[in-house]
Amino acid sequence: VGTKFVLFLFISYSFAIKGIYFVSPETGSSKNDGSRSSPFFSVADALNAPPGSNGVLVIELLEGTYTGPDNIGLVFNNPTEIRHTEDSKAIFDCNGGQQTVFTATSDFSVTSFKYNTIYFQNCAEGIRINGTASNQKTFTLQHLTFKDVTSAIYSTDVAYLHIIRAKFQNSMLTAIGIDSYDSALVLRACSFTGVAFDVEKYGHLIMELVTVEDVHTEKSPMNIQAEDIEISFLGVKNCSSSSSGGAMTLTGPGEVAMLAGQFDSCTTAGNGGAITMSQMTSTFENVRFFDCKASGNGGAVYDDSIGAEFLYYHVRFDSCSATYGGALDIEGRYFDNNFNNVVFTNNFASVNGSCAACCVNSPNNCQVGPIDTVDVYYMDNSGPGSLFTCEFEQNI
Repeated sequence: VGTKFVLFLFISYSFAIKGIYFVSPETGSSKNDGSRSSPFFSVADALNAPPGSNGVLVIELLEGTYTGPDNIGLVFNNPTEIRHTEDSKAIFDCNGGQQTVFTATSDFSVTSFKYNTIYFQNCAEGIRINGTASNQKTFTLQHLTFKDVTSAIYSTDVAYLHIIRAKFQNSMLTAIGIDSYDSALVLRACSFTGVAFDVEKYGHLIMELVTVEDVHTEKSPMNIQAEDIEISFLGVKNCSSSSSGGAMTLTGPGEVAMLAGQFDSCTTAGNGGAITMSQMTSTFENVRFFDCKASGNGGAVYDDSIGAEFLYYHVRFDSCSATYGGALDIEGRYFDNNFNNVVFTNNFASVNGSCAACCVNSPNNCQVGPIDTVDVYYMDNSGPGSLFTCEFEQNI
C-alpha cells in the first residue's frame, strides 16, 4: 500500500511540475488528479490546478461536448495553453446562450493539433482576448472551427494575434490592435462563410490563403484599417454590401500589397463592387476581378486615396460594371501610377469609362498624375461613353 501511495504522489507531482492536465466531459471527475488515465471532468477543474514550473497551465481536451458553467464563461488571467491532440472532436456548445466561452487577459493559446477538431458553436461569443498596450505577447489560435457564433473572436488592445487554419461559419471575427506600427495580426489559411471580419488599429496585417464566400452585409464583409497590409492567395466569391466595398474596404493611411487573388461575383449598392480604398498606396499583382458590379462607380475597385502611387501588374477585369468606371474608378491623388499587363474584357459603364474612370466625383479635389501603361489590353467593353475617362485630365 505504501508503494502505491508513493507512486500516486510521484505521478501527481510530475503533472504539477509540467502543469499539464487532461479533461474529459465523458469519463472525467472533479476528484481525479488530471492525468491522462484519470482526467478532470471540466475545464474549470483544470483551471484551478497549479501551473507548471514555467508558470504556464496546459489543458489537454479529450473527446466530448463541453457545456455548462464549468466549461463556458471562464476567465483566464494567467498564462494558459488549451489544446486537443486527438482526431476526435472537442465541442464547446452554448446551446444558444449569451455567454462568452473563454475570456483571456494574459498569454493565451488554443490549438488543435489535428485539423479543426476544437469546435465552438451556438454561442454569443467564442473567445474574447483583452490585452493592454503594454502587453507585447503573442496570442495564438490554431485549427479551430466556429459555427453559428455571433462573435467568434473579439480581441482588443492585442499587439500580436495569430489565427491559423480556422474556419468561421456564420461567425464574426473582430480584431482591434494597439495602434502601434509594431503590432501585427496574421490570418493564415482561414475560411469565412456567411460572415467575415473587422480589423482595426494594426501596424501590420498579413493574410495568406484566406477564402471568403457568401457574405452579404450592410457594410463591407472585410473591413480593414492597418498601416501595412500584405495579402496573398485570397479567394473571394459571392459577397455583397449595401453601402460600399462589396467584398473589402481598406482604410489607411498605409500601404497594401496584394499578390495572387480572385474576386468573383461581388456587388455593392455603393462604390467599388469588390474593393473600396481610402488613404492607401496600392500594389496589385496577379489579381482577377470577375463579374463584379457597383450601382455607383468602380465596378471592381473604387479608390479614393491620397497616396504615393498605385501599380496594377498582371491584373484582369472581366465582366464588371458600374455607372462610371466599369472596372475601376480612381478618385484620389496619386503621383506615380502604372498599368503593366492589365486586361479589360466585357466591362460596362452605363454613363462613361467602360474600362476605367478617374476624378468623377470631385474633379476639383482629385489629381491623378499620368499613368504609365505597358501592354494594356481591352476587348468587348461597352457603354455609351469612352473606354477611359478622367474629368481632371486625360491621363490614360
